[in-house]
Amino acid sequence: MNDIIIVGGSYAGLAAAMQLGRARRSVLVVDAGQRRNRFVSQAHGVLGFDGESPAVIATKGKQQVLEYPSVRWVDGAVTGARSVAGGFAVSAGGEEHYGMRLILATGVVDDVPFIPGFRERWGKTIFHCPYCDGYELERGKLGVLGAGPIAQHYAAAAAKLSAARILAAKKLGDDVSALMAERGMRGGRFEPALEKTETSTPNSQGAERTEFLVSANPGQPPRALRKVA
Repeated sequence: MNDIIIVGGSYAGLAAAMQLGRARRSVLVVDAGQRRNRFVSQAHGVLGFDGESPAVIATKGKQQVLEYPSVRWVDGAVTGARSVAGGFAVSAGGEEHYGMRLILATGVVDDVPFIPGFRERWGKTIFHCPYCDGYELERGKLGVLGAGPIAQHYAAAAAKLSAARILAAKKLGDDVSALMAERGMRGGRFEPALEKTETSTPNSQGAERTEFLVSANPGQPPRALRKVA
């Protein structure tokens, strides 16, 4: 009989397994590979892994956890659990596994609405959290779909993110333009142009195509820097 069975092998389950493994407890992790963030290409806000693929983070975590010989892993979904003398019996992978303690680290499931195109965009241009993914999306207008106080909170957060990036782009343009003037290009102008496209995919540089425009002489219309340099 295992000391502990952990249901769920994503970040919470891995964290629990690591500490228990370090305590030399016998641990069995049962995981169905259904991480909540499996739909996104990058994870954010994870110290040391900001911008990394969630799958890479989970894989590395699993490798580190399994370095502890008292930790074992079973791939599969738990289909049942019952109390037995001295602990619990968990059904997974066509077998029953026994443990004195049971940790449920199953996370949550996003129940997305039945709106045409919504599921196809989930984790790409539609997200559940403005703090996890909003930074890459706040160049321009953002929308919030929801109801109740939490929707109002998200709408306010989205508006702040959008305004912050637009202001940052303007400040960058002003700062570079000032440097151009100091170097003798008075009247020149540098402008970051942010263009949202239907095929944009969020990444660490944002969800839109970024074009830097420059005009070296007064009265000259700005042109793409990649064409001028």
